Formats: sequence, C-alpha cells, structure tokens
Amino acid sequence: MFQENTEEIRQIKKLEAQKEKIEELSTELEMMFNCTQDAMFMVEFEDEGFRYIRNNLAHQKLTSFNLTELKDKKPVELFGREIGEQIEANYRRCVEAGTSIIYEEVLILPTGKRTLLTTLTPMFEKGKVRYLVGSSNDITSQKKAEEELQKRLKYEKLISDISFLALQERSFEVFLTKSLRFLGESIGVSRVYLFEADRGKETVSNTFEWTASGITPQEENLQGIPATKFTWWVDMLKNRGVINYRDIEDISDEKTKEILRPQKIKSLLVLPVHLEGNLYGFVGFDDCLKNREWAEADINLLRLVASIISEYILRKKYEEKILFLSYHDNLTGLYNRRFLSEELGRLDTPCQLPLSVIMGGINGLKVINDAFGHEIGDNLLKKMAEVILENCRKEDVAIRWDGDTFIVFLPKADIETAEKMANNFKAKCDVLKSGNARLNISIGYSEKSIAEENIWKVLKEAVDSMYRNKYLQDNSYRNATISSLLVALYEKSTETEKHAERLAEICYNIGKELDLSLRELDELRIFALLFHDIGKVAIKESVLMKQGSLTEKEWDEMKRQKNLKNVCKLMSWASMK
Repeated sequence: MFQENTEEIRQIKKLEAQKEKIEELSTELEMMFNCTQDAMFMVEFEDEGFRYIRNNLAHQKLTSFNLTELKDKKPVELFGREIGEQIEANYRRCVEAGTSIIYEEVLILPTGKRTLLTTLTPMFEKGKVRYLVGSSNDITSQKKAEEELQKRLKYEKLISDISFLALQERSFEVFLTKSLRFLGESIGVSRVYLFEADRGKETVSNTFEWTASGITPQEENLQGIPATKFTWWVDMLKNRGVINYRDIEDISDEKTKEILRPQKIKSLLVLPVHLEGNLYGFVGFDDCLKNREWAEADINLLRLVASIISEYILRKKYEEKILFLSYHDNLTGLYNRRFLSEELGRLDTPCQLPLSVIMGGINGLKVINDAFGHEIGDNLLKKMAEVILENCRKEDVAIRWDGDTFIVFLPKADIETAEKMANNFKAKCDVLKSGNARLNISIGYSEKSIAEENIWKVLKEAVDSMYRNKYLQDNSYRNATISSLLVALYEKSTETEKHAERLAEICYNIGKELDLSLRELDELRIFALLFHDIGKVAIKESVLMKQGSLTEKEWDEMKRQKNLKNVCKLMSWASMK
C-alpha cells in the first residue's frame, strides 16, 4: 500500500525551518536580553498578583538576585513588606494605565541603597495585561550629585541672604535673630544658638536662640555658665577647632555631656566665633530628633556663615565704640556737651516736668594737676564720675560740662529729690582720695517746674548755687590742699620738716620787718614752706632718690621749670583768697 505524504513532509520541513528560525530568534533575543546594560526583568500578572519570571544579567548584578532566587517570587517575598508593597503599587499603576510608565524608586538591596529610574511596559494576552517588562537604570550617583548641587545652591542662597541682611540691618538683635532663623529653617535642625563669652567673669551665656516647632528652648537655662564646667569645650574652640558629634554620648568629657543631656540633644555641630584673634563665642546646631552626620563640605560652608556673623559683630562693636566716643567724655565715661545739645530737646518737654538740674565741680583741680600731676587729677575726675553714675537713676542724664564740672538732669524729679541726690553725691565724693590729693566738690541745684520757664535760666541758677557753695568751702579746702602738698613734699624731700619750718620762720621775720599785713605774712609763710621744694611733688621718686648720674631723659624731667610754674600758680590761687 502506498500513501502520498509529500505535503505532510513539506509541512514538516516548513515547521522545522520555522522552529530553527524561532530558536535562532530566541537565541538572539536572549543575547539581547542579557547583554543590554539596562537591568531588565519580567513579571507575570495573574489572579491580581505579581510574580517574577526572569531577569537578565544586568539586573542580577544590580540586585544580587540570580534567576533561581528571583523566579516565581512575589515582590514582598523578595524585598520585604514595606518596599515590596511600594513596588507592587507601581506595577498595579502600570496595569491600570495599560501603557508604559516611568518612575523613580529607592530600593534597599543587598548591594546597598539604590535609586533606580524604572520603565514598565505591559504585554497583553487576549486583551488583558498578562506580563510586565521592566527596565531599570541605576541613577544613584546622578541623584547624589543633584542633591549635592541642590544643597550647595541652598547654602549659597543662605550665605547670600545672611550677607545681605548684614549689610542692611542696623539692629544687632534683629540681625542675629533673623540669621539664626534662616539657618535653622534652611538646614532643618532642631535648635540654632549663639553663645557669647564674658572674659571678665570667665562665663558663657546663650544670648540668642532659634528653635524648631516642638523643641524646648534652652536660653533661660544656659546663662552665666562658668567656663570651668566645660574646659574641654572652650579649649577646643579657642584653638579654632570644630565640635562635631553624631552622637553626644561619643564625647569623652563627662562634664560636657552633663550639660547636653538635659537638652535632649542627639547630635550637634559647634563652630567658634573669633573677634580680632580672641574667642568671642560660638554658633551651635542641635538635632534632637535624629543622629545627624555633617559632611566636611557642609561644615566649611557653615564656617563661612559663622565668619559673616563674626564680621557683623565686629563691625557693630566698632560702630558702638565710635558712637560712644562721639557722645561720651573719653576720660570719665559721662555724656559730653555734644550729646546734651541733642538730648536737651527730649528733656526740655512738659512730660518731663518737674525737671531738676544738679551742677557740681571739683575744688582746686588746677592746683592738684600742677602740684601732684595730671594723673592724680584725672583719677579724681574718674572717681567723681563713678560716684555720679552709681547713684543716678536709670532715667537721669549725667554730663561732663567742662574740665572740672558736671551736670545731672533729673527728669520728673522735684527740688527735694535733687537736694537729696546732691547731698549724697557730695558725701560720697568728699571721702575719696587719689594719692595725697583729696576729692572735694562744690555742688548746686535748681528746678524747672513750669513749661514756659527757660531751661538755660534754670541751668544758670544751678551754676550760681554751685559757686555760692564753693565760696563757703574755699578756706577749709585751701588749708586741706596746702596740708596735702606739704605731706607729699615731706614724703619725697630728703630734707626735714624742721628745715622747712626754719625757712618759713626766716621769711616771716623778714616780712614783719617789711611791715606786711597779717594776711600777707600768712601767705608768705605758706609760700616759704612750699617754694623751694614744690617741684619735687611732681617728679618721680626714682629720679629724686637715684644714686649716681641721671640719664638725659631724667635731666629733662628735672630741668622742667615745674617749680616756678607751680609756685606762681599757687601764689595766684592763694592771692585770690
């Protein structure tokens, strides 16, 4: 029997050829699938669930999951519940869209944390999505570079904003308050603060502070902290070091940790603020919510911010000093006459009535300067100013009027208040001394009680009152000054007090022969007591008592005609009495 199977053989050969072609194609597709640089994978969608069916070599390298580990696994089984559910949510979004989608995802893989740019493409079977083909590119490096760029731009804007604020803002308090807020909000920390050091008291205090919402401020709790409590901290900052701890428990100094723990700080960064080479204080950044690591680039940029703040503080210090000098007397610290010309408009108003004025001055300051030296006279002026400032009310205005005179304006104070304060000034001044010179002041006061009264007339009344007081004190103060000069002279002279008395007796007898009056004889006796050695009072004892030859500078001091100048002034002063 014969059966013709020519057609069947032809079909078999055709099928074999197609199979060979399919295998060839499959090999090529497999090569393409595995050789592509993109990490590719396939997911089967069935019964509302997703299962991996294969991945290429690039995906295996990226995820460290080989085909055996991946095949037939659900995303939750492979990546864990939290990340797996996020992955499935994206897969479901692609199924529902029925078209390709592109998205970024962050996965925690055995190879580390990775940011991937993933493309999902649905494949249909009988009009329904059956498979998803995924392709992922690792963009971790690019994202990190972008984040660094964004961070740098953020810091640059922060630096620009604070620099602009430093140029525009005149108020020290407003500048620091705003700067700390800019820093805290921009960087995202819990607390930013400025501590200032008091070098005289050896303490540091939290003077300005910004805190995020929900963070407890610490400004009130951190005032006047002795530097000895955290010497390690201060020494580190003095040497321009940076205090940077991800976990404060890593700090080796126990005293420092005892201060930080009650503030609920987890990590901190502290940068020193130096002015003219000295530690002025420090700027600190606390994180109370997490352990934060500060990169070196971040620290360098924040150092720049700290330097802007320090330059602003230095500039304000200079401005305050210039302003102080322009309105204050350099020697005593009292206001000067320039300040009075501007302040008088505020003082001479009805709302300040009654306005009382105290006028006072040092008796015999010129004689003291000539006899004892200007340093002694200056010390007396300083002591007088200290008494005035210590005993004035906060609203009072004390002014150095001229060389030996001061004025105190007392707003909303009647004449009884002025009298009481004037007597207090005098009582406290008259017990003070500088060397052998005693401080003695004359004082007067007056009151403006009605708005129409001329303030300059009130000032004149205070001056007249002071001079009346001065006249009453002149004789007693003259005798006290002469006694002080004699004491100083006997202390410095190598001659005896009896020698001076003998000379005075000779002069007195000569005066009697010349028929001088009793007043003239008295003044001649004083003249004789002081004349021949008065210059020694103002010459250094080291020069007077030196053994051997004097230097050229010492001879210049001796040759100054201080004797004659002082005596002439003393005689002129005495003759006026």
